[in-house]
Amino acid sequence: MKYIGITQRETSLNKESYDSLDIRWSNFFLKCNLIPILLPNNLSVAEKILEKINFGGFVFTGGGKIRSLGGDDSRECIEDKILSICIKKNLPLIGVCRGMQKIQDFFNISIYEVEGHIMKKQDIIINNKNIEKNSFHNYGTKDSSKEFDVWASSYDNVIKAIHHNKYNISAMMWHPERLKPFHDDDINYFTNKFL
Repeated sequence: MKYIGITQRETSLNKESYDSLDIRWSNFFLKCNLIPILLPNNLSVAEKILEKINFGGFVFTGGGKIRSLGGDDSRECIEDKILSICIKKNLPLIGVCRGMQKIQDFFNISIYEVEGHIMKKQDIIINNKNIEKNSFHNYGTKDSSKEFDVWASSYDNVIKAIHHNKYNISAMMWHPERLKPFHDDDINYFTNKFL
């Protein structure tokens, strides 16, 4: 089993701040035969973890806004560091929802408000096939880049999944951890990505 570094959202409750991760991710990673290592939203601590553990790849999870849309900077600094590591060492990285937005933003793809993309079930086109997933985002893009292959999109042309043409970086806008039961194609995708 490989150690996979996982970024977390920042949440506030009763005037206190927390790093948090949807509990369903643990069961999803178990199905993918991966060991998640949660990275705190503290750059100094995260850097020490990144130095000590031999990660087999990383996942940018969902939740919150990216910096360019008014999100918190501490998570962004860690994800910028991880992106640089993945590019330098050709390590696999998967972004999910906000994580995909972060990857697109890093590669200078514009992210903006989109309507009609919050629903438990949404039909999208994956590799030219109609597949039902979910959708929980207010931001996205219809703008593509020569650096990325688009392998999934919605019927209103919002990009739903990408893969970088040079680096081992990919992303999806749906939440595989929220699908019940988990979809085999998502499990296979994560498992094969981190082989």
